[in-house]
Parts: sequence; C-alpha cells; structure tokens
Amino acid sequence: MSNIRQAGMARPETLIRLAERIGAQVTRAETKARLRQRGILRTGSTGRWMKFRARQSIDVNRPSFCWTASVGPFGLLQVRDELQDGLPQGFVRLLDAITLSKATPSPALLKGQIMRYLAELPWAPDALLSNDRVSWAEEADNTLRASVHAFGVRASVLFKLDADGTIASVSAEDRPRQEGRGFRERPWRGTYGDYRRVDGRLLPHKAEVSWKVDGTWFPVWRGKLEQWEIGKASS
Repeated sequence: MSNIRQAGMARPETLIRLAERIGAQVTRAETKARLRQRGILRTGSTGRWMKFRARQSIDVNRPSFCWTASVGPFGLLQVRDELQDGLPQGFVRLLDAITLSKATPSPALLKGQIMRYLAELPWAPDALLSNDRVSWAEEADNTLRASVHAFGVRASVLFKLDADGTIASVSAEDRPRQEGRGFRERPWRGTYGDYRRVDGRLLPHKAEVSWKVDGTWFPVWRGKLEQWEIGKASS
C-alpha cells in the first residue's frame, strides 16, 4: 500500500491513482516547484510568434505562482504573470525599464490566474495531494475536476487522463480572456506530452495552450520544460 493510501487521504480514487502514477508526494511544509521553460508565444490568432525563455515558481500548498519570461528578439520584452496571496498581477516591460502594459487586479483576472494555477499542476504534482484549497471531483470518462473557491471567486478546470494514467489535457469553457480593456470568458484548453521522470516525479516536458474564439481554436503558447526542482519555499 502506498504512503498516499496509508495516510487515509479523502481524495477521489482516480486522483489517488494519478498521484501514484506520477510520483506525487504529501508535504505540509511550505514548498515550491521551480522550473525553466523555453518556447514560442503570441497574443492572438494572427499575432506573430515570438520566442521566450521563462522561469516559474508554483506553490505546492496554496494557489500561488510567479512566471517571468524574456520574450522576443534578444529578450527585449520582460513579461510577468503571477498570483500571490489572492492578488493577481502582470506586466510587460521593454528592457525591464519601460512599462508597456500592466494588469489591473479584478475578479476576472483573479479567476483567470487561479485557473492557470490549476492548469499547471502537472508541473507541481505534489500539490495534487498537499494543497487543501483545491477540491477534486471525479467526472465521467477518466476526467477529474479541480476547483478553488477562494478570494471571492470560483474557478475550475477539467483534467483528461490518457491510457497511461497521466494528464493528457486540461480545459475550461469559461476562462477569462483579455480582449481590449476588458475580459470575456472563452473556451480554453491545454495539452501535455513527452512525460519524463525527474526527481521521482513524472513530468510533462511539452505543452500547448489554445483559445476558442468565434468557433475556431488557435494556439497561443507552445513550450518545453528544460529544468525542474522542488524545495522549501524560502530556499
């Protein structure tokens, strides 16, 4: 019997099997997964693809993260996207000096950032068992719903498992997307692949993110995992 089952955790059976498959561990200490990525991104269906390199921290015990990237030729643009203590933030800067855009905290932005945290749990697998602020429910056809009700908003995503018992995709019908000066809830999805074992955890090394607008899906983010580690939040 695994340590997960010995702990008698009140989790759906499908989640327990997923956690066992990917090597998730139970921790009550403040812990972060830290990773580095590279890939390409764009802002819309007709936008120009730009290269990026990014580093990210994802909290295992609470819905918080920080993603910082150098984007475009010579990394001239610095992009930050984060959620800390219920406060969603983000900005784009030129040469890390001139602010080109800055996100204004709002319920829509907060919901979107919580959904991003949930969607990226495959890169923080210990959070599947260690973050008590995330609730789980089994859906039909090997699907799990992860939800957070906090900071005055509700947010959830659906994880679809593949035949190997790992997460193949994540989706939502109502993720807020910034359009002009406001937000509109749109269908959204991400796919994961190229799983490899790192420090005892089975992690996806490739991912893609897409939006659906006016009946058409288009990708906006494609990335690869280059480095991953986990440790105390203060380290």
